[in-house]
Amino acid sequence: MKIKILAAILVIGAATAGLLVYFGPNGSNEKPSATVPEIVEPTNGMVVVTIDAPALIEPYRKLTVRSSSPGEIVFRADPGAIVMAGDLLVELDPARLETQVNRALIDQEEAEINRERAHRTLDRATRDLEDMERLHAAGGASREQLENSREAVTSAEQALRLADLTVQKATIALNDAETDLENARIHAPWDGVVLSTDVDAGDTVGSSSALLVLAELERVRVLSEIDEFDVARVRPGLPVNVRVEAIAGSGAGPFNTQVELVSPAAEVVSNIAVFTVSAVLDNPGIVLRPGMSADMIVTVARDEGLVVPSRAVTTVRNQSYLEIVPRHRSAADGDDDSETVEVELGASDGIHTVILSGLEDTDRIIIPDAAAGFALPVSQSAPTTGDSNSIVPVPVPGAGTGSTGGSPGAGGGGGGGGGGR
Repeated sequence: MKIKILAAILVIGAATAGLLVYFGPNGSNEKPSATVPEIVEPTNGMVVVTIDAPALIEPYRKLTVRSSSPGEIVFRADPGAIVMAGDLLVELDPARLETQVNRALIDQEEAEINRERAHRTLDRATRDLEDMERLHAAGGASREQLENSREAVTSAEQALRLADLTVQKATIALNDAETDLENARIHAPWDGVVLSTDVDAGDTVGSSSALLVLAELERVRVLSEIDEFDVARVRPGLPVNVRVEAIAGSGAGPFNTQVELVSPAAEVVSNIAVFTVSAVLDNPGIVLRPGMSADMIVTVARDEGLVVPSRAVTTVRNQSYLEIVPRHRSAADGDDDSETVEVELGASDGIHTVILSGLEDTDRIIIPDAAAGFALPVSQSAPTTGDSNSIVPVPVPGAGTGSTGGSPGAGGGGGGGGGGR
């Protein structure tokens, strides 16, 4: 009886174990499911990558007007005055300058008279020397008398040379005096606006004193500072969009232009190397004023084409790849088959990437699982035989310690145009 009971227990235990094996601990007979890959389709679109930075409006050009000589101010243009080329900006009292011109004329005339006197002296000394040489040859004059005549000629020649120099100095002084008188009336060299003044009528100024600041505002220059990590992608000629919040309600702007200049050297601001980037805007009606703040948006990349998620792109050794559903799948192919294609990347904002070539609009893209790894196409991969002598390992994204292009699940290595800000 005990033997029959024990046999029944063994049978029941074996049956229970079989049921557990068949149905599993949860009572289900389904096999553990594999991870289902994410499949997406490319879309036609555009990716634009921009760099945004705060900016400041400055005059296109600016000039500090200075006096060329001392004098008293009798007129100066008012701050904010709009002037045309040739308009009067500042006038000094001409009375003192006219006196200087008259004095210089007198000095020049006196120097010319002295030069004429020196000419006559030299002519007389030359004739005396000729007479003395004849007398000395006839025995009627001593050697000492001859030498004295020669010395008189030399002195007369030096005196004439000094007289010539005096005339030249007097001529230069006269020209300077006439220039100072002419510059007593200072005119605008180009169309502009008087930004500020440093003197008033009645003030006495010295030579090279600052009088006022003239600026051209029909055009303005927009200056922005871009850090060293972004400036490598900025170059003259790139499209720029400028937005000025202060005039947002006036109907003016935003303004479209292009990069004019990138400074060749950095300036360190708060321990960060920044480069100045400038652009020029037309400013009819002088809507934009110096000192206004603005936003400069530089478009560093813009591409149209098939757009895919950046995380679908894997980059190895500067070559980029996508995994796609095989383009010519046969009935015998399994569901987990994939095909790796090499592609050319365009602009990328870090989320979306434009594919310029290598992908068709009918392809379906498999976004790789980071844990599954990545296999290069046979034509691109290194030899797989055990006898390979290659000492350069092929990086495999998602396997081991990482890869050249980064984990595909985290965005891959895509970025033809660089990440946007």
